[in-house]
Amino acid sequence: MIKVIGADVNICNYANMQSPDHNIPSRLFSSVLPLLLLGLCTVGLAEPSETSRGKELFSVHCQTCHGPAGKGDGPASQALEPRPRDLTSRPYKQGCGPGAIVNTLKSGVPNSAMVSFEGTLSNDEMWTLARYVRSLQGQCCCQD
Repeated sequence: MIKVIGADVNICNYANMQSPDHNIPSRLFSSVLPLLLLGLCTVGLAEPSETSRGKELFSVHCQTCHGPAGKGDGPASQALEPRPRDLTSRPYKQGCGPGAIVNTLKSGVPNSAMVSFEGTLSNDEMWTLARYVRSLQGQCCCQD
């Protein structure tokens, strides 16, 4: 639940709701709230100018295991146990937001082929890559 001009609003059920506070003009409620929700649901997604750099980093460092679309079907995936995760589906073991993805990039995943990229990628590159990976999920973060 979030507060919108004093009204409790369940952001994940926006499609089924009406103005809970009849003092809010319906035009304001119907025009401002979708923009707010769009902002909440795209937090952490890559900006268009950053997407190409994120995709480039993904191609160089991730595609061999995770595949070109992040589905876990890269050419090396057949030889790995456990298999690389499908980055387009959730939940992720260590969290699916950009910060959690950066932590995974920094520390790797124990008992898997997912190594640390701490000495390979800069902090900025890890964040760019994390936002790109987050964009592969294609879902609003409130749908956990």
